[in-house]
Order: sequence, then structure tokens, then C-alpha cells
Amino acid sequence: MEQVFTYPLKQHEIQPCLTGGSIIEVNDTAAKILIDSDLGTVAVPRRWLFTDVPLEVGQNVEFYLSRMQVRTENGAAAQQA
Repeated sequence: MEQVFTYPLKQHEIQPCLTGGSIIEVNDTAAKILIDSDLGTVAVPRRWLFTDVPLEVGQNVEFYLSRMQVRTENGAAAQQA
């Protein structure tokens, strides 16, 4: 008899949105970006930055950002209000 696997995780289509920010810190291995509208910061490895321009503090950047989903302790998606 063939075994059927079920997953408790409900998959959603990824819907990235284009957002922007500015570089607030850069070093040999990473860059830290301040996201527009003071939404927070994101630090990424330099290999994720595709440019021929030398990186400097103050430069504007664009990137795609996907939403995160909160999970319950058992791994299921939390219900939205």
C-alpha cells in the first residue's frame, strides 16, 4: 500500500514587493540597509548585492521583500483576525 504524506503547512503564493532603503553600514562581508518609512533594517551578505558600483554609506538601494507568517508552537499558521 502506498503511503500518503500530509503536511500541516498551508502553502501560499509568494508575493514579493519592491521596496527601497539606504545603506547605513557596509564592511568587507555585509551591508546593513535602513528600509524606507523606518520599517526597520536588514543586513545582507555582500554577495547578495549585485552592482558594479563600490558600496558606500548613504547609497539608495531597491530590493524585493516577502511577508513573514507567524507560526504557532505546533508549526501551524496562526489565524489572522
